[in-house]
Amino acid sequence: MSLWDAYREKFGKKPNNKPAKPKPTANKSGLDSGVKSKGKAKNKTTPQDAPKDALPSDKPKSKSLNAKNPHEGHRQRMRERYEKDPDMDTFAPHEVLELFLYNGIPQKDTNRLAHDLINTFGSFNNVFDAPKEDLLAVKGMTKNAVMMIKETLAIASIYHRHLNAHRVELSNPYQVAEYVKSYFLNKTYEMVYALFLDINSKLITTIDVGKGNATSTGIDVKKLSSMARAKSAVKIVLVHNHPGGNVLPSPNDLTTTCSLMFDMYLYDMNLIDHIIIGPDGRFFSFEENGLIQELTKRCNAFMSMKDSKLAEIKLTNDLSSKATIEDLTTIAERFTESNSKIGRTTPI
Repeated sequence: MSLWDAYREKFGKKPNNKPAKPKPTANKSGLDSGVKSKGKAKNKTTPQDAPKDALPSDKPKSKSLNAKNPHEGHRQRMRERYEKDPDMDTFAPHEVLELFLYNGIPQKDTNRLAHDLINTFGSFNNVFDAPKEDLLAVKGMTKNAVMMIKETLAIASIYHRHLNAHRVELSNPYQVAEYVKSYFLNKTYEMVYALFLDINSKLITTIDVGKGNATSTGIDVKKLSSMARAKSAVKIVLVHNHPGGNVLPSPNDLTTTCSLMFDMYLYDMNLIDHIIIGPDGRFFSFEENGLIQELTKRCNAFMSMKDSKLAEIKLTNDLSSKATIEDLTTIAERFTESNSKIGRTTPI
């Protein structure tokens, strides 16, 4: 038997007499031996290959997939805190504003924004009183957030009106001031309202006379009278605000009130009071300070005249006369902060 036959019988294949090729080994450049390089070799280093004395900056960097955001769940925690304290007694002003802004700015940090708003405008309430364009100028504010701030004040005012609109009794100036204060919420201009009361001084309805002071508004007494009769009103209280804070009546306030008293008398209406209210909750009542009685005496001479048109003309001429203006100015100057009966309700 030949050597080939013996090998085939044992191994089943032809022996390979050619010398075996050496296995490739990695050299220092990271390339396999025996393979030609087509470019520069890249030096790949694994964390295990890094020298033990390497500086932190030399060591391979890796991001931790388990790192947690410290602010994660903050909004939920704030909402849970609110559920435990719905009156928000434990909340700082910026926290109240932060929570409020969640609905207007759904995916941003409203904590920082709340701080910025209060710092910009000086206080929590000043944020709500600020003009729209000034609010939008604060970085991070959105149109939705600004609209939400402005809508909140209007909604609060309407809520307060409806809360007290069920035949509330307004038998004295303090009750009137407490009731009407929400009508002047956030108003930087003068507004005039007429309150219709029944014979028992219970409120029937409130009429928006208009913007501006009682004179510049141009009260349509005839229309007011028609509405009063339709509502079966017996008494009327006139209310307007002084946004500047000084609630003392001016000579113009006295002249206008006297004229309105006479006009209402011609239409069988009884003006029982005129109240001036300020933003800090203070108010001045013509009736409580004796002015309704004093102005009634002035108008009585004209009220007794048979010719109402002539009486109205004479009263108008009288109120615009130099003597009357000086007289009313003297009366107005008689009232000061120290000697007037100035009421106080909670601030607007």
